[in-house]
Amino acid sequence: GLYKSTDGGDHWSLIYQGEIARWSGGSARLRTTPGHAGDLWFTSGGGYSPTHPAVDGAFRHSTDGGATWHTIPNALEVIDFGFGKPKTSGSYPAIYIVGWVKGVYGIWRSDDEAASWINIGKYPNNNIDTITTINGDLNDYGVVYVGFNGSGFSYGKLQHH
Repeated sequence: GLYKSTDGGDHWSLIYQGEIARWSGGSARLRTTPGHAGDLWFTSGGGYSPTHPAVDGAFRHSTDGGATWHTIPNALEVIDFGFGKPKTSGSYPAIYIVGWVKGVYGIWRSDDEAASWINIGKYPNNNIDTITTINGDLNDYGVVYVGFNGSGFSYGKLQHH
């Protein structure tokens, strides 16, 4: 289940009973959206399917502190995700994922709370090592950082035209 504490961890209450997704592994992630109380995101992780994307690799969103969850359509086997500065000041943060959208692997950004995705890359610097972590820059829109499984990190910046 999913529990929460409002007193620094002295007491806990059950928010969601059971598992958020049908399966999850060592790379499962649960994160809060910066500046949005009670807004949670969850991924089962990746790499547990002989074929990709894993059909039940959930990417889920809760806007009520985890009491209810909805699955994000078309985003499967999200290995990791993070947040960055919104495209428009005061709007929802950009969401960055590494995983599969509509069956295509890559690094993706959403500027509309996961309603649509823009492919922003696949293998930074032609490095085909597995990306294990991703996050956007909360101060500079369009900047994304990725870390690899054993071969360092890279960052990319949106080219303004």
